[in-house]
Amino acid sequence: LDGVSIVDRFGGGMSRVQPGLDSVNEFRIETAGSQAQFSRPATVSLVTKSGTNELHGSFFMTHRNNGGGLRARQRQDGNTAAKLIRNEYGLSAGGPVFLPKFFDGRNRTFWFAAFEGLKQREESFYRQAVPTADMWAGNFDNLLDAQGRKTNVYDPLTTNANGLRQQFTNNQIPVGRISPFYQKMRSVTPLPTNNINPYVGDNFEAVYPNINDAYKFTGRADHRFSDSDSLMGRYTVSDRSSSTSGGRYGAPPLGMADAYGSRRQNSRLYSASLQETHIFTPTLLNEFTAGLQRNTNSQGTLADNKKWANELGLPNPFGALGWPTLYTDYFGWDNDNRHDQNLTGYVLEDNLTWVTGKHTFKMGGKLRYEQNNTRELQQAQGSNGFESAWTALYDAAGDQAVPFTGDGMASMALGLPTYLSNQNNRGYFYFRQ
Repeated sequence: LDGVSIVDRFGGGMSRVQPGLDSVNEFRIETAGSQAQFSRPATVSLVTKSGTNELHGSFFMTHRNNGGGLRARQRQDGNTAAKLIRNEYGLSAGGPVFLPKFFDGRNRTFWFAAFEGLKQREESFYRQAVPTADMWAGNFDNLLDAQGRKTNVYDPLTTNANGLRQQFTNNQIPVGRISPFYQKMRSVTPLPTNNINPYVGDNFEAVYPNINDAYKFTGRADHRFSDSDSLMGRYTVSDRSSSTSGGRYGAPPLGMADAYGSRRQNSRLYSASLQETHIFTPTLLNEFTAGLQRNTNSQGTLADNKKWANELGLPNPFGALGWPTLYTDYFGWDNDNRHDQNLTGYVLEDNLTWVTGKHTFKMGGKLRYEQNNTRELQQAQGSNGFESAWTALYDAAGDQAVPFTGDGMASMALGLPTYLSNQNNRGYFYFRQ
């Protein structure tokens, strides 16, 4: 873009946020055999617009809404059309800078600016099995599989020397035995939306909002010192943010702002270039470019900025932010890991073009300094499991649990985890080249 690379050096492709369309004056695509000044065999070159002697501007808006009869063909849950509301809008303008006559400003200094915005609202349908209200009350007397076979839960505090335990009366855990952690988990878990047995099928259905916002701004100034000497400066900033409130590794309650099972991504591109062009003779041209590119990207979940392990009463020895991974035999409350990339590149480049007869020679050099800082933290906030062993009946002959005894949710209700871990992996990487 105006001589400055906007390649995302972390992923290898184009930056996650591109310049606005109205800011592009021309483009060139070379699918193979790019010139020596480019670092790759295939190159897309973009040149931004500049102002002219006259003031010109434009404005556009595009609105799309599948409501009011404009219904999408897709049916996510068999009845409801998928929601899609999309607004794109932008404006651009450019012209001369009128300076006092002794500066001879007209026909020498020009400006151009363009802005684009995007707001998109969608919804995604999701199904999952969640615990029932009876389970949250400590009642596990309805644990039936598809063949109607019942699972019973046993009291670990009644274990004798032979490993035998007494069954909870009517598979009901006394209210006084239910842990505070279990009660907090209930407050962040939705109740079923139908009467399907969660051990047989999905009993919760929800439509979660997907939000996408973006804006792009480019400003450019050009000045002609003389017929043989000109200067151009450009600054571009683009920002994109997207989020999904649920349905990714978990089903949080609708409206939960800092939820597990969510997704978010925030990307921003800064790009600036300064170009000086000097014509020594009609056949000898020099172009000097100084530029900067900074690409920041953060992706993770809506729960990334809260110490959820502390809120739930789980171990958090490293003071990590984010939602801890939690699973029982049948149910899960999970999230994606957080990733951050801050990629900065500085470039100085000079190219000399000489035309002589039927031949054109181009020579030059480029200096590029890159700083790529990345971070990825995995499970520092905790990875925890609640399985059936604590509430199962022990089979001494087989050294295993008796079939159809014990349940992970019952173990969680008693506050007895099978597995707790916190990984202090300092995933910080600083690359320089």
